[in-house]
Amino acid sequence: MKVYEITIQPISGFGTPLKGDTLFGHFCWQVAYDQSLLNGGLEKHIRIYPERPFAVFSSAFPKLGNSSMQSVLKRPDLPIFFLFQPKEKER
Repeated sequence: MKVYEITIQPISGFGTPLKGDTLFGHFCWQVAYDQSLLNGGLEKHIRIYPERPFAVFSSAFPKLGNSSMQSVLKRPDLPIFFLFQPKEKER
């Protein structure tokens, strides 16, 4: 899995909290405007997202100072089956 850091420098307030689903929605809108950003286009990737997510966004968090080494990271929220295989009797 590749991990990317996106730094946002706001120049005004936000209308909603910067949760992972809000950031994911903004990413999808940008891809809708420019299909070349996501190989195969957005519709294809949204269709297969439950089985093969193309991106997982965490909620925003503050950055401490100017150094990227001073960030407090929160893990992305994933469905539990992405982390652990179900036991035989749960299938």
